[in-house]
Amino acid sequence: MRSAIAAVSCTLALACLAACDGLVLTDVLHQDGGEQVNAQCPAGSYLVGFSGSLRPNEWMTRLDMACAAWNGTSFGSSTSSNAFGPGGGGGYSTGGCPPSSAVYSVVVGIHAPNGNVKRVHATCWNQFEVADAYYTVGVASASPGLTLGDVACPTTHRAVGIRGRVSPDGVDGFGLLCRAKP
Repeated sequence: MRSAIAAVSCTLALACLAACDGLVLTDVLHQDGGEQVNAQCPAGSYLVGFSGSLRPNEWMTRLDMACAAWNGTSFGSSTSSNAFGPGGGGGYSTGGCPPSSAVYSVVVGIHAPNGNVKRVHATCWNQFEVADAYYTVGVASASPGLTLGDVACPTTHRAVGIRGRVSPDGVDGFGLLCRAKP
């Protein structure tokens, strides 16, 4: 009984930490395996792009973020922030939001044979709730064995980071950390 109460208390404390900090966590789309990791943009910054290393036509081995600070009317220059994954093994892909836009949602492609993330297809929205752009990082084409899933911030929020799972093979899962939009 005590262990059940302790588990509930711990869960409530972790939920409060996220809520008290103003973060909303989306689900992490993944197959079993890997270790849970989170990466957040610096304070006052939002997620405006991604870059990733991938094994040719296979899966992502590393996913990095591009973050930009909000100055009250627009986003400043973006800066790269290392996110997660071992890297190596192939090509490099990058994509970013137009000015004054931040990532709102992502369609994640999971490589069925091993469960690794094969691509992220982001939707960028500006502060006026207009879908500005779509871009894909990773393998852009649909392929056999690719399972797609959506992760999205609430409509009142924009992404400030990513959460996921990694293993020695690469990026095993993907989700978003969200904060109220500027």
